[in-house]
Amino acid sequence: MRRKFFIFLLLSYHSKICCGYDLTSGTLISRKNIEERIEYILSHSHKIGAHDYEMEIDNVRFPLQISKDIRKWKIEMPSTDFLIPHCLIWSINPIDNTGSISTINGKGCHFTPEQSKGIGNLLLKVVDNFSTSIGIKKNSLEDASTITCENHLTTSLAFLHFLKHGKSWYESKGYTFRPSPRPGDKGAYLQSTKDYLDARNYVASLHFQDIELQLHPTNDPNIYQKNDWWKPLASYKHAHPIGLLKDFLLDLWEENCKIYIKMTSEFPPAFKHLHFAFKILESPYLPMEKFYPEKKK
Repeated sequence: MRRKFFIFLLLSYHSKICCGYDLTSGTLISRKNIEERIEYILSHSHKIGAHDYEMEIDNVRFPLQISKDIRKWKIEMPSTDFLIPHCLIWSINPIDNTGSISTINGKGCHFTPEQSKGIGNLLLKVVDNFSTSIGIKKNSLEDASTITCENHLTTSLAFLHFLKHGKSWYESKGYTFRPSPRPGDKGAYLQSTKDYLDARNYVASLHFQDIELQLHPTNDPNIYQKNDWWKPLASYKHAHPIGLLKDFLLDLWEENCKIYIKMTSEFPPAFKHLHFAFKILESPYLPMEKFYPEKKK
């Protein structure tokens, strides 16, 4: 009997420690503040190093490095990618119950190829469920997401996702744009969030018949034929004379992403409004935030 009881305790201990803390439910931990809730998670996680813990979400296990300096907690997910050593870097301020995400990166994360197909969703779910478990009020980030074409060419994923789905990827995950950038935000052309929203709505609603109206009187209206990357637009415009520029850009991305990137990054100054709109849309840092409803303990 005593032997069976010992085996039961051993199995119970192993089941508690082997799999780490399960974040799947995202239920608020019944402790009085963020500090105590984080400590609770750490005490129920599988510790695999000085600051390394194994956790779980939706039956997927992953490592997190969790440490604290004088004022903030730092939560990181290591990557095997030499150039980008982290899949996630997230800081938590326990004084005002807010978080700040500085890195979301799907390369080299410790997941199987099957799990990695939805790596961005999985990483954000880790943040969301950890946030609701400890009582975070708000997370902030700067959307610098890009998508890669051939030859390592990249373009804004925020704008391309908007063209396809009517909102950026982070917007689809509950994030909203901050009304205006703060000191230290890095957007080169972004003066306010309104600039960005106005620019993307303008490009998405523009008809081909409106494009020529932007040309200065002295500019050659045959500009479409003068550069290789304009020929697809001339052909598309001929087939859809009252079509939308948005539809053309989406088709162009699917057919020849290199020309899509060249066109959106080198829109001629002759088209004064479109030229400046694309400069804004390629702004690499878009300040965003997500609020979490307060849950009862």
